[in-house]
Amino acid sequence: MKKVEVLVRMRLEKKIVVEVEDVEEAERKAGEMIDEMDREEYKEFLSSSRMPYGGPFVEKVSLEAKVKMAIDGFDPYVLCPGVDAPYDEYDGESSRIAEKIEHDMSKKEIADIIAKEFTRSFNTEFTIEECMWPAEEIYDYLKNQV
Repeated sequence: MKKVEVLVRMRLEKKIVVEVEDVEEAERKAGEMIDEMDREEYKEFLSSSRMPYGGPFVEKVSLEAKVKMAIDGFDPYVLCPGVDAPYDEYDGESSRIAEKIEHDMSKKEIADIIAKEFTRSFNTEFTIEECMWPAEEIYDYLKNQV
């Protein structure tokens, strides 16, 4: 087995090491590793390369960039089945959400901002509970800023 470093592109770039017998199968193997991750492993994989407190890959991101990452990961279109969202779909919503967030807000307050923005933007009722996941991402980011 050979260890081969593979660059995986998914709205971020991160090098991972995979063991393969043939270099040509490295990208497929890396994709399989990512596909097999559970939610917590995947969340850690993503955050380790883009969060300022996420380990050795330190990269400072702005609040607006973090909000965009969280909203893209949330992808509320999954709440409206059958609709695929383009990569830049949530730019406006993310920007408006980021403008309203203050550093001392609770998860629930952030989720409320997200829910109201998506309810307004897509004329579909979004609840605080549905928006809690991206709110937690943003809240964690704010609490871990130095």
